[in-house]
Amino acid sequence: MSPAHALRPRPGRPSRRSLGLTLIEIMVAMSLLTVIVVGLLASLNQAQRALRASGAQTDTLENGRAFLGLLGREIQEVVMFPEGVSNALRFASLQRSGDYMTQKVPGSSVNRTNRLESFCFTTRNRDNANWKVTFYDFRKSDYTDRQVVAIYRTERQFPYRNATNDLFSLQRDFLSWRYGAQGFTNEFTKILDGVVHLKFYAYDQNGSIIPQWITPNGLGYFFTNQVVVSTSQLPATVEVELGILDPDVLRRVKAIDDLTAIQSYIEDRSGNVQIFRQRINIPSGP
Repeated sequence: MSPAHALRPRPGRPSRRSLGLTLIEIMVAMSLLTVIVVGLLASLNQAQRALRASGAQTDTLENGRAFLGLLGREIQEVVMFPEGVSNALRFASLQRSGDYMTQKVPGSSVNRTNRLESFCFTTRNRDNANWKVTFYDFRKSDYTDRQVVAIYRTERQFPYRNATNDLFSLQRDFLSWRYGAQGFTNEFTKILDGVVHLKFYAYDQNGSIIPQWITPNGLGYFFTNQVVVSTSQLPATVEVELGILDPDVLRRVKAIDDLTAIQSYIEDRSGNVQIFRQRINIPSGP
């Protein structure tokens, strides 16, 4: 037999190189590809969720800072009334009795208390010599139905001569809860949504906290021309404390119909509340 003839494959017996993949090999390859694709999809989904959460948190932080920035500029323009104007209020805040909610704090036996205070203050109109009263309020039904509120804003203009009459009457009505976003929503503009906590702290010139006045309606601060009512202390700064719920949690709250379920859901999510604090100087002269 010649060497060339010996190297030829025998008829009817294909070489190993010409054989295809077996069914088992194909199934193993498909299984591996499936595992790889599923892993990639899971990683992509996780990355997308993290990106959405980061974007939502960024929006919450920007909204909170913008709100406090607006509030800081406005409260710094609170007026000192002329001599003889003693019953009108420069600044007033009030928390209705019962408007508070507690949240569990992981790793602590002390719960955090969220409170909601409406407020108003008096400034001068930049275009004329009239008074301008700005109100920030929320709808009572939002709190009773969802435990989370939107903050609304409105303002009223009053002639300079009516500082002690019409001006005080409007403030008194507001503080008695006959004037507010609940009944006059069309006159208010929504400023911020998802709020679970809004509280004020007043400090004197020595940095000591001034206690709030206990009223039949709740707690509050009332600044006359010079001092805080009930304490006779001169306010130097006001600290605003704001708590906003993360957007994903807020959407979940709005989708729940049962109040008990909402309270239980929010109570366990103190970590989903972004807290902001800012101290604002109160003018002490004309």
